[in-house]
Amino acid sequence: MYSTIMGCLLSKIHNWARCILAAVVVHFAGASYAPPGNPEPTMDAETIARRHTSFACPVDVALSMINGKWKPLILWQLATRPRRFGDLQTAMPDVSHKVFTQQLRQLEADGVIERIIRDQPSATSGYRLTEFGYTLRPALDALAAWGKTHHRAIGADYPDRE
Repeated sequence: MYSTIMGCLLSKIHNWARCILAAVVVHFAGASYAPPGNPEPTMDAETIARRHTSFACPVDVALSMINGKWKPLILWQLATRPRRFGDLQTAMPDVSHKVFTQQLRQLEADGVIERIIRDQPSATSGYRLTEFGYTLRPALDALAAWGKTHHRAIGADYPDRE
């Protein structure tokens, strides 16, 4: 239910996302969750080649990193701590296994998240934000704050959990 509502909310605000992210950029111009320095993504040559090289504005650049119905929700789940693959997918029950895996792989290829493989008999895998991915945290926080403030105005509801 939570993921359905969040997916609906995100699809409704998709058209407003450029404006919201523009406001986030202005608001957080002086603040940063980034670690010291300016972490860069670790993309292979193939990923760099498939990405666009020119954009309409800085907001377009930011959106290119999180474009996709499930990517913002994946990043939101990973914003506070690493998660196992199964836990991530359980948090988003409406996404198919195939699409979910594709979105994870794209985020990983873009250097936003990294896969964790645990050396245990069960060989479970998980994901966490990279240093570069962690720099998206202010944008995610701003989108969450906007959703909390305006969800009733657009007829959306969600469970109060994070």
